[in-house]
Amino acid sequence: MIITYKAHGRRMQGKKAVIFDVYKTLIDIKTDEKNPAAWKGFSNWLGSKGIYIGAGELERVYSQEILSDLASNPESYPDIEIGQIFARIFQRRDIVEEAASRFRSLTTVSIDIYPDIKYVLETLAKTTRLAVISNARGSLPCPNLSGSI
Repeated sequence: MIITYKAHGRRMQGKKAVIFDVYKTLIDIKTDEKNPAAWKGFSNWLGSKGIYIGAGELERVYSQEILSDLASNPESYPDIEIGQIFARIFQRRDIVEEAASRFRSLTTVSIDIYPDIKYVLETLAKTTRLAVISNARGSLPCPNLSGSI
């Protein structure tokens, strides 16, 4: 992460606010969607909700749906809504949000704030309004931010 912030320099003069994106700016999140244990745990959780699909089949169908969404999206860096993926796979909207949250918790390897972010935010907050935004949808931002910064 490159910080070009100067607390009392010209770069911040006249700035009324600074907006930060959450992921890969404030928080470094690493996930592993290839972890067999995560797919097994997710498959077992789905079974408890009355949706029976094996871990391998679930991963295969999920991967196909992701690739399909990526191929049909013209954006350079598309944001895939996993809730929509799960709605298509399960054909049940009543558990989509909970499923997305469960999936993210099972596939998240680590969540860390970048070094010195707390200092940068505290220093900036003395003279500037701060805001946090994210284009991540659904279950992603809030659970990951709880108590992080």
